[in-house]
Amino acid sequence: MQQILFHLPFTSGLLPPFGVPISGFGFMLFCAFVSTAMIWGPRRSTRIGLSGEKLQDMIIVLFLTGIGGARVLYMIQYSEQFAGRNIFAAFFQIWEGGIVFYGSVVGALLGFLVFRRLVLRRLNIRVAQLMDAIAPLIALGLALGRLGCYLNGCCWGQVMVPEVEFRPPLPVSWGQFPLVPAHSRDQLARAALDGEKFPQIRGLQTTTGFTIDRTGTVLAVELGSAARAAGLRPGDKLTTVNGVPYPHPTDKGDVDTLTEHLIDPHSQNALVLTVLRSGQAVPLSFTPLTVPFFPTQLYESISMVLLIGVLLAFQPFRRHDGQVMVVLMLGYATHRFFNEGIRIEPTYAMGLTLSQWISLGIALGGAAYEVYLRRTQPRLPPGPQPLGVVPPLAG
Repeated sequence: MQQILFHLPFTSGLLPPFGVPISGFGFMLFCAFVSTAMIWGPRRSTRIGLSGEKLQDMIIVLFLTGIGGARVLYMIQYSEQFAGRNIFAAFFQIWEGGIVFYGSVVGALLGFLVFRRLVLRRLNIRVAQLMDAIAPLIALGLALGRLGCYLNGCCWGQVMVPEVEFRPPLPVSWGQFPLVPAHSRDQLARAALDGEKFPQIRGLQTTTGFTIDRTGTVLAVELGSAARAAGLRPGDKLTTVNGVPYPHPTDKGDVDTLTEHLIDPHSQNALVLTVLRSGQAVPLSFTPLTVPFFPTQLYESISMVLLIGVLLAFQPFRRHDGQVMVVLMLGYATHRFFNEGIRIEPTYAMGLTLSQWISLGIALGGAAYEVYLRRTQPRLPPGPQPLGVVPPLAG
């Protein structure tokens, strides 16, 4: 995870103390936009008569409405995180986690319907051919977007093993994330105390790998935690945290307020402590990590790259326009349904998560779209057919 990739040089005066941050999630969204709208997309859209400029306009519309829809669905699904907050301001604070992809489907669909009515009809673009042109672009955007989720440290899966203390050679480090960022603290460490909504992670995680009393004395250190590996011991007394004397006037004597007041969660991941042990000052430094989770973000990125290969291989052998999009709908819905099975999400009817139910809806929608296309689209001639081919008139 790398929530902040870097800070723009010479901007510390604009946004102290480090300058303007470039987030990993935002950077991957930028890469997704450039690769689909400016590099690969125009090469595919021109085959169906849509200029690269118009495709870029459409992708910008879909991008903005999709992000909006994804954020709205997240705020609905996790409404408890926004209790007492300014909803309008919280809508734009995506870095605090997060978005839900299926919300972007609804938002992008609404944006597409508007763009179709205002632009595509004038250009006489066949929608079914456009669907085939953009299907691999959508899969590429998903692959890059989920890499952004991994860098952001959100959308993780379930705990990889039930034990709290992990031993080599179990490869768990790639499923661990720094705990200091605000969304990790809110969604994981505090959720671990909520046995009703998230019973599978109750008691597994503290915010920083140790607990303290009101005087700053360490009460306990988690087995297998970065704090224990750095040498923190029960009985140590905190004297400084990241260079600030402890206790701090704003601190209430618990780990949550320690991290909230003494760490910038969007610029720092590490804790630099000085503890008093047997009358001597001992410096310690470590990055608090989560327990290991299945990296479902990476699973989706890999799955989407493979799906791109399937779409491109299937494209010449489609029997009518629009069928490549059908394969994308069925392929993604299948992947997402099973990937959701190893994520920590609240369940609803029949023990399925909201995204699993939507996956079933997408699969049914893909099947219905295929039936519609067979009835409305001309059948392509036998043999490989390039994108944008116009079927001969019947008779």
